[in-house]
Amino acid sequence: MTPKDDPDALRQTLLSIVPHAYGEHSSCSATWCGFLKDPTTYKHASLPYGKDLTCLETRNMLTGVFDGLAAHAERLAPLGSSQSNESLNNTIASKAPKSRCYGGSESHDFRTAAAVLQKNEGQSHVEAVVMQAGLSPSSHAAKLAAGRAKKEEARRLVATSKAGKLQRRKLRLTRNNVQETCELREGTTYRSGCTLGTSNNQVDMEDIPAPLTPPSLQPLVSHPSRSVVCFDLETTSLLRSSQITQTAAQVMQDDNHPAFTAYLLPTEPISPGAMEVTGLAVQTGGGQRVLTAGGKPVTSVSQRQGLQDLIAWLEGIGKSVVLVAHNCHSFDMRVLMIAMNREGLEEAFMDCVQGFGDSLPALKTALPTLTS
Repeated sequence: MTPKDDPDALRQTLLSIVPHAYGEHSSCSATWCGFLKDPTTYKHASLPYGKDLTCLETRNMLTGVFDGLAAHAERLAPLGSSQSNESLNNTIASKAPKSRCYGGSESHDFRTAAAVLQKNEGQSHVEAVVMQAGLSPSSHAAKLAAGRAKKEEARRLVATSKAGKLQRRKLRLTRNNVQETCELREGTTYRSGCTLGTSNNQVDMEDIPAPLTPPSLQPLVSHPSRSVVCFDLETTSLLRSSQITQTAAQVMQDDNHPAFTAYLLPTEPISPGAMEVTGLAVQTGGGQRVLTAGGKPVTSVSQRQGLQDLIAWLEGIGKSVVLVAHNCHSFDMRVLMIAMNREGLEEAFMDCVQGFGDSLPALKTALPTLTS
């Protein structure tokens, strides 16, 4: 880490952060750069898939931010923190909660003084005050203070440990995923200035469409006139209204018909959870959005074109089709039908597809001991 009160070292570190994120470690320091310590196994801890960034437009923006911070290295060198102030505020709030009006009471000064004493002396401050007043300290109070001090020290050790920091990062990612999921359903509900720029004529209101009639599930009997096609989808999130990022299909017991696969460029963000599972991400460079798989660009088409290509491939089979997927009834079927309806291709799709099948119930029956 950068030594405290060393502006030159802090400036050099700030100027090295962006090149470090883009795989350039010539200006890094071995005190904090993991690549210099072990180049063969190093992965970025806070970047997607642990890989270097590649977007030049993002790099230019980040460079401007860190150049501005480096210009004020002298002011930042003391490495001050407001955490101690926040800790004191929380202690005061525990003794004089805002939900009650203690500001005009005679006890307010004593409550604030008790909070300051607890901050400076720890949980044993009550016993010290009692002894200062010439009173006999209570054994119960001493035992209670010792127990609280022990718990406080245990929390401090956990918070400063590597496992504690990883847990906080995990919880932060979980909160972000929940917020992104809510925003996909409801739009942006909490963001600085999210309501600015809207005129009186732009009312945040939209008509609720008529409810769709849910499809009825009926058994399909195997018949030579039907072809069974196994398919799978990758999506931007776990929402059924999410967009498709990749689709693949294969006719069962027919090696003469080539398999189908296509990458679809989404217009909505891909959730962090979906990126981690699928390895698909969207990168922006030169004003263009590019779909990548495992960090490498792939050829992709629009949502509508990808669905049209799938329909054309299904029509080329020459038979009515039954689409089969794992967990199809709960997810894949609904995502695909919503996507077809959104692009106005539902009728053409149903002309060549007779129904759907789900392999999950069959596998649960055949292999009941498997958990997933």
